[in-house]
Amino acid sequence: MPKLMEACQSPAQNINDELQLDLFGLNEQKIMNPLEPLSKYGLMAEEHWRKYLPKMVAELEAAGKLRASLFRAQLNTMDDMDIISSRAIQLGYTPEEAREIAWDLVRERYIFLPPET
Repeated sequence: MPKLMEACQSPAQNINDELQLDLFGLNEQKIMNPLEPLSKYGLMAEEHWRKYLPKMVAELEAAGKLRASLFRAQLNTMDDMDIISSRAIQLGYTPEEAREIAWDLVRERYIFLPPET
């Protein structure tokens, strides 16, 4: 798996810092349909963020950007998982193994962010 991890590394040194900047610097892009429900990834992110990142959630809510940030986190998660899964399959992993590997590599980038201190 080291080859896969190397192949799937983000060019950013700290993807969480990048996400935080993206969360707070969102343009008013049409990244979601306001009536579209969050996916399982968005719901996981919301639950985790509310529990472990209450200050960040409060700031996003005050700015009216929580929902957009949750959508961005779920979209980034799905996009990264698709890329990593495809690469893993190319390296000989089964689709099930590829999805598991992708989830293991991606889940802390956008959904399970480190708790606030």
